[in-house]
Amino acid sequence: MFSYITQRILKSGLVAITSAVFLLSAESAFAVANLNLSTAFNSADPARTNTSMDSAGTWNGTTEVTNTTGDTFTFIVQNAAGGALGVDSAFDIDINVTVTAGLRLPQSPMTVVANVTAGGCANFTVNATQPGGVGSVVNFNIPPNTNLEPSCTYEFALGLTTDNIAPFAPGGTASAVFNLSYNQIDNDTGSQLNPSSTQNITVNSVNLANLSIVKTARTAVASNGQAVIFDVRISNLSASGMFDVELTDILSANLINLGIVAPNPPPGAAGPGANQYTFEYLASGEFVDIVINSDAFVNPTDTNCPIMTNDAAAVERTGVSASDFAEVDFNLSNSLQLTHDLVSSFCELCGVGTVRLT
Repeated sequence: MFSYITQRILKSGLVAITSAVFLLSAESAFAVANLNLSTAFNSADPARTNTSMDSAGTWNGTTEVTNTTGDTFTFIVQNAAGGALGVDSAFDIDINVTVTAGLRLPQSPMTVVANVTAGGCANFTVNATQPGGVGSVVNFNIPPNTNLEPSCTYEFALGLTTDNIAPFAPGGTASAVFNLSYNQIDNDTGSQLNPSSTQNITVNSVNLANLSIVKTARTAVASNGQAVIFDVRISNLSASGMFDVELTDILSANLINLGIVAPNPPPGAAGPGANQYTFEYLASGEFVDIVINSDAFVNPTDTNCPIMTNDAAAVERTGVSASDFAEVDFNLSNSLQLTHDLVSSFCELCGVGTVRLT
């Protein structure tokens, strides 16, 4: 029996001790695996140019992929050793990933393919899980006795996303630390090594000043029954994309027949309420123009002045909101002539027109 120190042998497997020569099996030899580790990040949306993540989900340029694929963090492991299998292999590997707050798997379990990009080794797949939930360690659950063979490069493409429910990922630097363990000797945990590689990425958050809404009236003065049209512009002034941007439009008592006309793109749909419209995503710097249609309606016997205002408010997934309003004057279609008692009566002008007091 040789000590742990004397187990390091030549690749020939020969060790000389006091004129005696022993032949050792390859399994007893130290592996001389030579591992090079690196990482990469690829944003699902090319518009983010592989430089950042949004704070409340993942968009791929067409649709939300928060719960399907996420953004891609790639862990690259090259075994640069050129020797034989079973000698220069990295034995009994295991991988887990330490992630920062707000990051999670798009789905758990999630299939991760170990794609061989160099060498003649075979691909294999693992099922990644995150049993502790958002912000906890991701386990690759690699089967026992899995080795990284010499002269081969393996790429593990892991999907990660920021969470789409509160608490959302904080703005700043997020990281995914890929922790690899392997044995230098097959099935010998006493020879284990634990290298790691870190991928940092910027998470852009949304703050109160980042959502803008501006409402204007095309019609300055409206007569009874006339169409009254408003324009609304919603702008994303954030470095982060915004999800579920919900417009709510409220007409005052003397405006009826609300109609919301929204473009597509950006993708969206009416609802959830009758006076609402929701855009799935507004990219950083993107704005959208919406038309609000309505009709003026004034009961001529009403004793109250007509009110024709339109209030608009927008809110996005993280709760950041903004609002604005516009007002239209009522047109008194006929001039009025009133007899006015300065002691016992008063006159209030409820619109734009001519009033003669006698």
